[in-house]
Amino acid sequence: MFTPDYTGQPGVEHSGDSFASLLFGYPSEVRRDTQFAPYHLRGWEPSGFVEDEIRLLRKLTIQAGIRYSFYPPVTEVNNRMVNFNFGRYTPAVDQFAGVDGVNQYGGTSYNKSAIAPRIGFALDVFGNGSTVVRGGFTKAYDGGAYLAQGILARNPPYASRQDIA
Repeated sequence: MFTPDYTGQPGVEHSGDSFASLLFGYPSEVRRDTQFAPYHLRGWEPSGFVEDEIRLLRKLTIQAGIRYSFYPPVTEVNNRMVNFNFGRYTPAVDQFAGVDGVNQYGGTSYNKSAIAPRIGFALDVFGNGSTVVRGGFTKAYDGGAYLAQGILARNPPYASRQDIA
């Protein structure tokens, strides 16, 4: 990360430039990550959708449906995932996937009842198809980014990180 701190005049606000610090090679923070073994994430996202279309009037059509989405967290092929235990008395990085009753997701949980209604309409304003007003509503669920969940495989003891600031 580069900041204007190294290229600014001391005591003069807004006189430095982050890009100049980059060109001179003066970082304000350096990170080095080491993964001790390759990790292989797996994820499943099964879902289903049912919809029907009903023409109420000559000019108005309603579309209604429902979607079920099942987004469990990702797993690692060899259970090399570990999570931080936020316990009040013994906080530590000790929630190893598949060990001592911890689930295969490294202790993370997920929504098993992600049922999302969907409804939409199409109104032919003049009845000749030249101007149609459309609208709709839905609720969507997201299981989380694979990158964020995959960070559990980059925790100690499976990886090491060095920060120099």
